[in-house]
Amino acid sequence: VPTWKNLTESFKNELPSSIKSETDDMKVAQIYKNTYGEKAYLDKVRDVLKDGKVAFNPIHRAILQLNPVHIITTNYDNLIEQSIESYYKQYDIITKDSDLPYYRYPNKVVKMHGDFRSGNIVLTEEDYYNYAANFPLIRSFVTSLFTTNVVLFVGFSFSDLNLKIILNDIKTILN
Repeated sequence: VPTWKNLTESFKNELPSSIKSETDDMKVAQIYKNTYGEKAYLDKVRDVLKDGKVAFNPIHRAILQLNPVHIITTNYDNLIEQSIESYYKQYDIITKDSDLPYYRYPNKVVKMHGDFRSGNIVLTEEDYYNYAANFPLIRSFVTSLFTTNVVLFVGFSFSDLNLKIILNDIKTILN
């Protein structure tokens, strides 16, 4: 799957040359969405990130072999779900706040930045700035997990604005 940088560069290739030097990925995504509209923006993200064209890999298998109670991901793809299905594991997939009250299993995959199926991905400046309002239950759930559990981060850069805010909130509350 292409990287976040690949996605940003793909946006820049279709925007005016004045945007080429922009280094704020969220701003580039916002400009693309504002320029081309919601549908074209989502289609572009799906196309560049190869939605439905890639399969899970050994990393997903290794994550499941750890038998995590919950998996929190910022990825929009369904690779974790593919791996879960292939191993007949039971996890509820949480992609939006309305999914949380209707869980069936004790284990959850929390897609805290939405997913392609729901069309609620978090990528633009507005998405990040409005995260607490758009995903209040997921944000609270993730915050509670961070305060009461050991969390293993895999393939995560810690540059994500939402995670920084959540971790800062926890630090402030717990001194």
